[in-house]
Amino acid sequence: MIEIGLIKYAPSDLIVDIFDKQGSIKAKYVIGDDAIYCNELMNQHYIEFSFVLDRFERFDRGDYLFYEGYKYYVLSDYIPEESDSSTFKYTLRFDGEEMMAASVQFYYLSQGLKESTWSLTSKASSFLQVAADNLNRYFDVTDFAVGTVEPAEIKSMSFDNSYVFDALTNIAQEFECEWYISGRTINLVQKLAEGAEVDFENEVSVLRMSNSRGAADKKITRMLALGSSRNIPTNYRSVGTGEAVDAIYQKRLRIPASKGNYIDAKPNMTPEEVIEGTVVFEDAYPQFEGIIETVSIVPCTDTDTNTKVVTNWNAYRFTDSKINFKKDYLLPGTDLMIHFKSGNLNGFDFKVMFNPLNKPETDAASQVFEIYRDEYTNIPNDIFKPVEKDEYILYGFNIALVGDQYVPRAEQELYEKAVKWLDKNNKDTDLYECPTVIEYFYKNKYDLQIGKKVRLINDRFENGYRSSRIMGFEKKLINKYDAVYKVGDNPEYKRITNLEETVKEQEIIIESNTNQSLQSRQNGVRNTQNLRALKGLIFDPDGYFDNTQIKPNSIETMYLAVGAKSQDFTTSGVSIKTNKDGNSYRATLSVGYINHRSLWWGGETETPASNSPKYTWKVTQAFNQILQDNAASYYMYVKAEKQSDSAAWELTTNQLKYADDTNYFYFLMGVIYPAKEDRRDVSLTNGMAYISGGSIYGDVIKSINYVDDEDKNEGSKYDLNNGSIRIGNKVKGLLFDATNKVFKLFGITLEFRDSKDKIVTQIKEDGSALFCNENVLFNSDGSGQLAKDIRWDKYNTMFIGDFEIFNSFLRYKKANGTSIYLGDGINSAIDNTDSTFLINNKNTDLSQKIIININSQPPSFDNPLMPLQNIALNISKGAFRVSPNNIIDTPGLLFAGRINSSCGVLYMWGRGGRGKLNKDSSFAPSRISEGEYKIEHFLGHNNYVVNVTPYDYPADCVSSLHSVTNDDFVILFRKFNAAKVNTNFFFTVFGENTNDSY
Repeated sequence: MIEIGLIKYAPSDLIVDIFDKQGSIKAKYVIGDDAIYCNELMNQHYIEFSFVLDRFERFDRGDYLFYEGYKYYVLSDYIPEESDSSTFKYTLRFDGEEMMAASVQFYYLSQGLKESTWSLTSKASSFLQVAADNLNRYFDVTDFAVGTVEPAEIKSMSFDNSYVFDALTNIAQEFECEWYISGRTINLVQKLAEGAEVDFENEVSVLRMSNSRGAADKKITRMLALGSSRNIPTNYRSVGTGEAVDAIYQKRLRIPASKGNYIDAKPNMTPEEVIEGTVVFEDAYPQFEGIIETVSIVPCTDTDTNTKVVTNWNAYRFTDSKINFKKDYLLPGTDLMIHFKSGNLNGFDFKVMFNPLNKPETDAASQVFEIYRDEYTNIPNDIFKPVEKDEYILYGFNIALVGDQYVPRAEQELYEKAVKWLDKNNKDTDLYECPTVIEYFYKNKYDLQIGKKVRLINDRFENGYRSSRIMGFEKKLINKYDAVYKVGDNPEYKRITNLEETVKEQEIIIESNTNQSLQSRQNGVRNTQNLRALKGLIFDPDGYFDNTQIKPNSIETMYLAVGAKSQDFTTSGVSIKTNKDGNSYRATLSVGYINHRSLWWGGETETPASNSPKYTWKVTQAFNQILQDNAASYYMYVKAEKQSDSAAWELTTNQLKYADDTNYFYFLMGVIYPAKEDRRDVSLTNGMAYISGGSIYGDVIKSINYVDDEDKNEGSKYDLNNGSIRIGNKVKGLLFDATNKVFKLFGITLEFRDSKDKIVTQIKEDGSALFCNENVLFNSDGSGQLAKDIRWDKYNTMFIGDFEIFNSFLRYKKANGTSIYLGDGINSAIDNTDSTFLINNKNTDLSQKIIININSQPPSFDNPLMPLQNIALNISKGAFRVSPNNIIDTPGLLFAGRINSSCGVLYMWGRGGRGKLNKDSSFAPSRISEGEYKIEHFLGHNNYVVNVTPYDYPADCVSSLHSVTNDDFVILFRKFNAAKVNTNFFFTVFGENTNDSY
């Protein structure tokens, strides 16, 4: 056992036991002054201490300790710092049990399957239950459970090879909440704030209040609040003099006119206090919220024009008497849409058709809506379908014509959302570190935990104080009142697992620099910064060139950068697909990550370090829509928030500048071209290339004829970031998939040659192969050879020297008669035996013969075994021994039979009596006289007993054993009146199963 500190002299409450994975005490540690206990909301939770040993000792992942009843683990094998051969410095960290969740994959567990890439539209409790199920699976327990869940709304979320810890953070961020684990209960609350406030007063209870900037959006004091463009009447809100106006503004919902054009954070601001900003609330629009009353099904069929295969499916129609719809309500060029708020289709949006039967609108039968089936998911279907009482929202029409109450109500809701947002945005978001006045905390026994409400008292705050709560702390293990508390309001959604560990492509159609490691992204950012700086440092030592132009009459230059700063990004986990199922109108862009090399989120007051996560945005919603115009080109943008790591896809025919929007960057990913020959091509324009001296820096090299089509590609592509190579197509081509470490050849012969151009190894297109010049390993007919003595033929017989493997048995034969047989296929191999394992050693001296035979009778014992030639078969907990002086020594049942009254044998067991080793029978019955039966046997001794049972006999029949000899026994059957009687009977013989005559 390892002793860390003066164990013998320390009080027991200062000694901590460290256990190994098996639960044995591995070390004892005396708590030192440097031992700390750290905990932060939705982030780290650990105990750490340092010490020095005079020898090397191992501490492995899974070693653990207990502190205040909670278990803390070593999460990685620890290697100490070696100062010299006799001094080893340790800094051990033990993480709280919930930190193990960073090692647990966030699988969707269904019917025994583990899906690592999945999507779900549901309440927050459903996502938390998936986390609890995975933790129970990982720890092999059942007590991880879902506790308090405050948000009630429904969200759609996607997960791609995520881990539980980060998945919980993603869930919390999506629902604008905070998660924490109490014991083994997972909770999700709007804000973790508990108990009565404790005063943190500067220089009274805390030594100081050091603040740092917390998570927040850009400060805005005058907000232009806009809603969605959905359901906006065509003549909505004429524009007044001096108002902000553009195409987007005119067709979006606005706050009530009575509230003015803007919302101010506080009244009567001076011009210097005004910070203008526009915020768009896409979920704010005039809404008709209905409830489905009836559902009907219309059978439909589709016939494939090529294969003629017929597919049967159902179209779904519904009615709702609460709305009286008309075709005049439809907007030109806009689809009528439905969004489901409950039921099996909760969260789904579909195009709908009003009045599919084209009834007169005065007829009540016209008030029917048919849902268009999504061609990509084939939803609605028999499982995901509308049902009665499903709640929905209808949009894509002029709602003002339906009723005049919807637009004013939506404007008021937009105003309330905007006021709430502005109030939250302008709160103090700083994080305050407050070291304790130890005597004060000890006197009041303040051992505060995360979520405890506090009141910061300081002249810096308006009215002299600010109400907040504890978001983290660091305490001395030896004195919990010696602590530094972190106080704030805005949660930070930090991820524990590296991005490259949580992202894998779902479907590779257009590959774009996937699976970059963290180091790879750091190098990319660093090199980009260096190369940009190099531009200002370049000069021409030949004297021809200044920094503003290319050398005259040539294309010679010292430095060249191709691309744009805004497009200098790569992607992780992103796939782009067009022409799904042959439909050139459809485009699909997956979830994933955008890894920028020059721009970042969260403000631009300073440049983050190259390893900062601020260079990365995440796209959490896949894009799967119909492109309305097959003759138009579409630009693919990553719409990235300037103040957070959230991003979304946006496809439009408009050309957008990357930084014109107040709240978003628009990063141009590439272009989807118009449909030609029933397909759409894609070009990616992201990334940059640099040429400096003799070096080229970039992402991907493609030949001019390269296309992203596995069947039609004829060109070549080399991904410089991950090393993937593709040449040609699946008919004739080569692919090195660096992500999955797979090298594939299609229709190609691979040759290795020596310096004289002679083939050393060849793998042919038909699967045959040649190794080492002469030896064929695979022939097209199935035969082959792996060296001189190892070969096989086309009949599946394999030869290894003198061994032959064929028909489930192995045979070894030599010219001198020595042979070995192993397997089930030895029928009639030797003397018509059926052996599983047989060794037959013959030589010219017939007096010597060794036969080992398992699971059958030996082929012959014509000559006795020679003395002292013993052969033994050892069995666990016993032995089966065969020797010249002890043939078999297994006392028990020797033989048995069933005889009829005429002395016919109905059943015989024990064939092969031990005396004469008879192959054909174990006994021979005969009837001596009325009721008297003789059983001859081959035991050669009388050390046995006989049990006899008559059957199908007169009621007063009894049996007796008349005589017992070495060769036979006689059975006599009588009635009670002593008269002999014939009968059917069973008999069994038990006794000594030995023979000492040899």
